[in-house]
Amino acid sequence: MPVREIQPGEVLVRIEYASICGSDMHIFTGDFHPRTPVPFIPGHEMAGFIEKTGNRVKNFVKGEKVAIDPIIWCGSCPACIEGHFPACTSLKLIGIDEDGGFCEYVAVPESMLYKVPEHLSSKYAALVEIYSIGFHANKRAGVKSGDTLAIWGAVRVGQVTKSFNTPIYLN
Repeated sequence: MPVREIQPGEVLVRIEYASICGSDMHIFTGDFHPRTPVPFIPGHEMAGFIEKTGNRVKNFVKGEKVAIDPIIWCGSCPACIEGHFPACTSLKLIGIDEDGGFCEYVAVPESMLYKVPEHLSSKYAALVEIYSIGFHANKRAGVKSGDTLAIWGAVRVGQVTKSFNTPIYLN
């Protein structure tokens, strides 16, 4: 795929790892159509290295390892103003509403990046998005160390949630 020119506030990331999510399986079977018209590049769980930065980027430099938050938010709806970007009324996702991380390069605003320590493999950094779901679910539920959880289904989010607690799986 051709690499698009980045805008002044964007960063070009060379993807090192991208993870296959359950959503990607639904995309493959056509469940997300017409959001994902063919030809299309999926992949919303990804990590890599900064290849290039726009001239307004302040917090990242070429060569840094990053994980990418796939949420594209408007910044002006009531949810965004409150800082609750996943509830954006115009929410879009890299890898669903636009081409994603199963390619060599992705251009994103710097606000969508998280620095990754050098000692952490990009293979694991690509899982930041899925881990954040399990972490957020535990935080919202007020789960404390030692609590026992029952998780219905033991697929990816359930497995991630397990890493924060000792749940009981119900299949």
